[in-house]
Amino acid sequence: LGLAATSLASSAAHQPVAAAPTHAVATPASTHAATPSVAPLTPLVECFEKGTFTDYRGAMNHTALGDTCQAWSSQTPHSHAFTAVTHPGQGLEDGNFCRKPSGAHLACAWCYTTREKPSWGCCMVGEPAPVGTCAGAGAAL
Repeated sequence: LGLAATSLASSAAHQPVAAAPTHAVATPASTHAATPSVAPLTPLVECFEKGTFTDYRGAMNHTALGDTCQAWSSQTPHSHAFTAVTHPGQGLEDGNFCRKPSGAHLACAWCYTTREKPSWGCCMVGEPAPVGTCAGAGAAL
C-alpha cells in the first residue's frame, strides 16, 4: 500500500480541490503560489459487527485508494458473478457500495472499480462494533 498510496498522493496533488477541509490548519503566508492540497480519505464509520465484514451494509462507495466503486448490477467495466440474483440478501441489490459477498476470499469489504485497473479494491469501512451494539443494523445477518 505504501507505493500505491505514494503514487496516489503524488497524482492527487495535481487535482483541483472542491472545498477546503473543515479541519484545515492555517499556514504562514508564502511568496510561492499556493499548491492545492487534498484531504486524506477517511473511513466512513457505520455499524456492523462481524470481523469478516459480511454484515457491512454501509454507504461507502470508494476503495481505500479513492477509486469509485462499480455498481454490483453493472457488468462494465468488469464482468463478475457477484449479483443480487446469485447472492440474495447480501447487500448487492442497489448501488455501488462496498460489500463482502459470500465466496469472496478477501479479508475486507470491497468492490469492483470503475477503472480498468485496478479492477477491485478493499474499502476502509472501519472496525466492527462489539456484538450486540448495532441494534439490528447488521447483527442479524
